[in-house]
Amino acid sequence: MTEPRRYAGFCEEQNFNPASAPEATFHIDIASASLDTPSDPNLHFEGGMSRGRKIIRPGYYAPAGNIVYPIDIRSIGYFLKWALGLYKFTDGGEGTNTHEIYPSEDTVLPSYTVRLGKDIF
Repeated sequence: MTEPRRYAGFCEEQNFNPASAPEATFHIDIASASLDTPSDPNLHFEGGMSRGRKIIRPGYYAPAGNIVYPIDIRSIGYFLKWALGLYKFTDGGEGTNTHEIYPSEDTVLPSYTVRLGKDIF
């Protein structure tokens, strides 16, 4: 029997929550993924000690989970940039190029789109 091939595609967004999700910039083969949509994105507020109604408000839609894959040299830079915040590339001409990844002083990290897939070939 053929095993499913699992993959993930990633793309950094220019701004949070665009009208249409951007296409993936790069793809990786993954071992497993539990990244999923939230089961209940609503916020539930209950009154003190009474048996009053629950107040339900729309909450922040944030998927949760993880992606497991063997780190490789072609993709680790993307993940480090998204975790730390800033990236600078210096062209070395005929010599060695320099890639600098360092933390941002901003409290908001870059947002990105993730597309997970599982195909059987």
